[in-house]
Amino acid sequence: MSEIQKLNYKIVGFNLLAVVIYSLICRVADSKDGWGALMILIGLHVFICLIWSFVCIFIQQYKRQSGLWLLSALLVLIIGFSTCVTVFTIRI
Repeated sequence: MSEIQKLNYKIVGFNLLAVVIYSLICRVADSKDGWGALMILIGLHVFICLIWSFVCIFIQQYKRQSGLWLLSALLVLIIGFSTCVTVFTIRI
């Protein structure tokens, strides 16, 4: 596997790892109302990924990574939304 492909997987992987970490923090910190903070964090994360995706389009060096940031935003939105819905409705 080439270095570029490894970097591509790292971008998506680190974004998903961030979602897991702050989902756990929100759940542990406030088991009843932690979903509100999690919604805000996921929204900010998606927004930052989208902005960085559009910025990468105009920077020649990072042009190929633009789609990966867009993919990361989509995955964070889908996984984050499903996490919000399920984690805080199921009583652990």
